[in-house]
Amino acid sequence: MLFEEKKFDSVVREKEVNGQSITVLDVEPLTKKLRKYFDCPSLEGAYLENQGKSGSVGTHFERRIFMNDVNIF
Repeated sequence: MLFEEKKFDSVVREKEVNGQSITVLDVEPLTKKLRKYFDCPSLEGAYLENQGKSGSVGTHFERRIFMNDVNIF
């Protein structure tokens, strides 16, 4: 897990999707807004970037989903 501190355990977690390890950020009101934006009530949170070097992995939202638009929040 990218964030080892206990205070992040409940909001940042790893999950397996199609054989890939994905880091998910699940905090309200972010998850609530994402569910509304994507019209998906079962959305678990925002996927964090899982490709690239140490400077990009887990440091920002997944580009293939969010493109360059962080203004949706």
